[in-house]
Amino acid sequence: MKVQWIVTIIFLFLLPALVVGAPESFIDEEISAEFHANGTLKSQPQRIGYVSVSVGNAFDVLQYVEVNLSGNSGTNLYTIPGSTDVRAYRATVASPSGNDKVRLYLNTTSGDKVLYYTLDDDVGPLINLSLTYENEDGGKEIHHGKNVFNFTVNIVSSSSLSSVTFLFEGERNTYNLNDALNIINYTSSSGSISEVNRDGDGFTEGIQWSGALIGNQSVWINFEAEITPGINFDNSSFTYLNLAGESYANYSQSQTFTGITFKNRFSRGPVRQGIELVKKPKSWVVRGFIQNKARGLNYSVTKWAIYEVGNDTPVASSSTSQVLAPEEVFYTPSCETKNNSYFSSYFEWNVVWGSSHYSGETKSSIELPSLYLIDSYPEKIVSIVKNDESGRIIAVNDSVTHIGANEVNVTLVEINSTIPHASQGGRTTSWSISDVRVYVRSGGNETEVTPNSTISVKNPTSTSDGFVNVLINSTNLGKEIRAGDEIVLSYRLSGPSEDSAEKYTFSSLTLLLTKSGTPEMKSVKKTVTLPGIKPPTAPSGGVGGGGADDVWIITEYSESYIILGNLARIKTIYKVYDTDGKGLREVKASVFIPYDGELVKERLSVEVFKNEEWKRMVENKDYRISDAGSVVIGDKKYRQYNIEFNNLTLFNQEKLKIAYNTHLPYGLNDVVTKVSGYNYYRDKIISEET
Repeated sequence: MKVQWIVTIIFLFLLPALVVGAPESFIDEEISAEFHANGTLKSQPQRIGYVSVSVGNAFDVLQYVEVNLSGNSGTNLYTIPGSTDVRAYRATVASPSGNDKVRLYLNTTSGDKVLYYTLDDDVGPLINLSLTYENEDGGKEIHHGKNVFNFTVNIVSSSSLSSVTFLFEGERNTYNLNDALNIINYTSSSGSISEVNRDGDGFTEGIQWSGALIGNQSVWINFEAEITPGINFDNSSFTYLNLAGESYANYSQSQTFTGITFKNRFSRGPVRQGIELVKKPKSWVVRGFIQNKARGLNYSVTKWAIYEVGNDTPVASSSTSQVLAPEEVFYTPSCETKNNSYFSSYFEWNVVWGSSHYSGETKSSIELPSLYLIDSYPEKIVSIVKNDESGRIIAVNDSVTHIGANEVNVTLVEINSTIPHASQGGRTTSWSISDVRVYVRSGGNETEVTPNSTISVKNPTSTSDGFVNVLINSTNLGKEIRAGDEIVLSYRLSGPSEDSAEKYTFSSLTLLLTKSGTPEMKSVKKTVTLPGIKPPTAPSGGVGGGGADDVWIITEYSESYIILGNLARIKTIYKVYDTDGKGLREVKASVFIPYDGELVKERLSVEVFKNEEWKRMVENKDYRISDAGSVVIGDKKYRQYNIEFNNLTLFNQEKLKIAYNTHLPYGLNDVVTKVSGYNYYRDKIISEET
């Protein structure tokens, strides 16, 4: 009986995987540049290209990937020695997410097996960007209150481009949910423009433009944006606003800038390949086979051959054109041999590729500026130097401190101090201005700069206010005003005394002008009560038996000034008038400091003027001081300190001087000093506040 043996020899077996889609190839060329706002390049533009492959599914692995490019003109690619081929290659390529692009290795003049090539400087368009901006009030800084900034972007391409986009977008959520700016108007010299509000918060944080560019011709885009400290950024913590966000121009096309394409592509994948043998008495009948073991790749078989092992001449061979789908098997025709030697099969095959993709993209970004804050702190102090029968002398100190960003210098300072011609009650006063002086405080030093200042003075009349105006510029001063510097205007007012107290409102307007030309203006008012030198008409009767005798107390002198930072010095002198000799009895004093401030008790000084001489009083012997806690005066909260004397009575022409240091919270502050005592004639407590 004859027995036939069928033998299958397997040469290669790779495990299958799932999926879908043919491999695709890509050539992407990119030009990118970064510009400073003034239009200069931050660094040399980057001009690079990549050759990539995507498997098209998440399971198969391409093997022996090699693609030939159409050329290397305009690049640093070089040809394979001895040929004109420009090649990209990789041993294996996988796409774990299905469409992942894997970059192939390239041979370049910069090195072999690199992942990108570079383009020559004259290949592809470069988009140039520049940005100008200004505060519509002047300069480039932010002042307090609402600011409107005007921005102009200029776009120029080195060659004509049909469809370019430009995006300007400020930072979002810079202060809680508020954006860095709010664009209110926009226009352009060509193309179309629209607003951008990605978070729907009521702030238009950006604009987007699209249009064509003609080679080396500028297109401008202009827009206005509102920026307000305390709304768009936290000016209590920061003295600048970084617009951040992004601003860039972009152009893309579906072909490379160099014109390079794919010439041919080659790869393999998982297969099962072998030979089947049918035994005859003295020979074999053989046929070869190849099976596609990929799960998402097709193979193209173009040639086959059967070889006797050890012999270079095939037993049988043929060209073919066969496409194998996943799991499909291709068999060669059967061939009867003349011996029972060993045989093998040979196939020429490769992966069937999908589409090729080409792109060229040029993208230029521009640095958005940081906008710095110019801010000021104006202060007005009005003190009584003298107040008696011979007349009044008032000391006025106006100051303004640069509290803006360290990066911002000021070249001009103006203080306009207004002197009221009448009290709040309508009483006119004939004030005379004298002793005008100007100082600069910087780094703990005070320098008088009166000779370097332009000063204008006008005394008030019966119908119009007077003023003292001082103007300082950095040229005359010899230096610019820096953050922390303070300008002080000091002068005195003299006029006749009044019988009764009147309230006067003194005001000032201050201006700081930055080096770039941004104005920072603030005003301050100070209402002071100037006491009369006579008491109100006393009623008849009283504990003392009636008559017009009386006792009263007035503020004879008062001054306050900043020593350093938020440390202030306050000094007040009170004077008693008595018509009969009973005196102001059971004298007490209180000091009211803004609640977040603090009295420096170690610097408290109390003196009494008796017998034509001043005598310093001793704490815990002549008086005691205590912290009475918080108290509300008007709509403000104060910390009250009480000064209690040991049975102090002040008689006619006697005085009490109270001086102290206090730490104050930043901002405008009112510090109150109050002296009170028992009026025997009226049987009541009277007081005087300064």
